[in-house]
Amino acid sequence: MQWALTRDRIASSELQQTLHKHQKHIHAQSALWLSRTQALSYYRLQCRGGFPVKADILGERSIFYFTEYTLRERRALLNMHSLPMNKMNKWMLLTGAAGGPPAWTAATLEQYTQASLFASGENTSETALLVDATVAVPSSPSHTVIIFNAQETSNPFLIDDTLQHTHFVTGASFSHVVGSSLSTVWSQFGYTSLKWLPASERNDFKHIAVLPGQEPHRVFDLEPVVLVHLSQTSNEHQKTILQAVPRWVLLRSLRVPLVFFGGRWLTGRQMNLDEDLKIKRDRATADMLKLPERPFSMNTLPAELPYELWLWYDDSFPYTGLPQRRHIIHNRFFYNSSQLVG
Repeated sequence: MQWALTRDRIASSELQQTLHKHQKHIHAQSALWLSRTQALSYYRLQCRGGFPVKADILGERSIFYFTEYTLRERRALLNMHSLPMNKMNKWMLLTGAAGGPPAWTAATLEQYTQASLFASGENTSETALLVDATVAVPSSPSHTVIIFNAQETSNPFLIDDTLQHTHFVTGASFSHVVGSSLSTVWSQFGYTSLKWLPASERNDFKHIAVLPGQEPHRVFDLEPVVLVHLSQTSNEHQKTILQAVPRWVLLRSLRVPLVFFGGRWLTGRQMNLDEDLKIKRDRATADMLKLPERPFSMNTLPAELPYELWLWYDDSFPYTGLPQRRHIIHNRFFYNSSQLVG
C-alpha cells in the first residue's frame, strides 16, 4: 500500500490492514491511495466512494493545511508574513526561519502530500498553502480523513499506469481496443472494479452468478484482416478462382465488392468491415459496365475483367502491389465484476 503522489509506503500497519479490506471490498487492483484534495488539485480528477479513517492513525503531524485553521487564525497567519506574490510556487509553506519571523517558502511534494490528506476537497486553488506546526497549530484540526483508492477516481489510469482491464477469473488482460471500450463503459456506469467476465463465458464458471436485473455491456473488438484484389494474384490463381466462382457472385461483383472469407463470398457490410473497400475500376471499365448485356469471355485475361473480387490473404498465395488493410468489427458483451456474485 502506497501514497499515490509520492509512492511512499504507508507506514501504519493498522491503516494498511484497513485499506486492504476496503480494496478487496471494491474489487480494486491498485494499491495507490490519496485524498479528495489530492485527486482534485494534483490530478484534476473527481472521486467517489472512499473510506474514512481517524486522523491519529496517520501518526503525529508536523504540517497542516491552511483550510484547517479558522478564518481568524488564517488572517493572523497571513499577517505574520505576506505571501511573496512574485515568487509564488504551487505549494507554499509558512515555516519558522532561523532567528527570524515565519516566512513563506516553496514546499516539497512530501510536505504537500502529508498536509493535503487532511484538507477539505472543495479547496482547489492554484496555490496550496501549508503551515509548519512550529508556527501554529489549528484550534480544531481535522479528526477524520477520507482516503480513496486510485480506482475510486474518474481516471485511475492517470494515477496508476500499471492498471489494466482484466478477466474476472483468469486475470488475463484484454486487448488495447477492448480495454479502451471497457474504459468508456467503466466511466459511464461509475464502476470501481476493472475486472470483467465475457458474457459468452458466463456458463463456464458454475460458481459465478449474475446479480438480478444486471445486463452485460456491449463493446467493440477489431479483428485485423488483409484483403487482396483478384487482379493482384497470378493469372493461374485468377483462372482457378473464376472457374470455381458461382455465376451470381460474378454478376454481383460487377456492382459491389465481394470478399472470399471463411469459405464464403461476402460483402463488406456482411463482414462488418470498419471501412469500405476502395474499388479498383478505372473510367474505361466503369463505362464498359454501362453497356447492356456486355459479354465477357473466359478467354479474356482475368486481370482485365471488371469483377470486384477480393481475397482474404492467409499466406497461401503470392500477390503483387499493396493490399488493403481493414478490421472486422465484432460485438462483444461483458459483465463488470460488481454485477456478479461468486
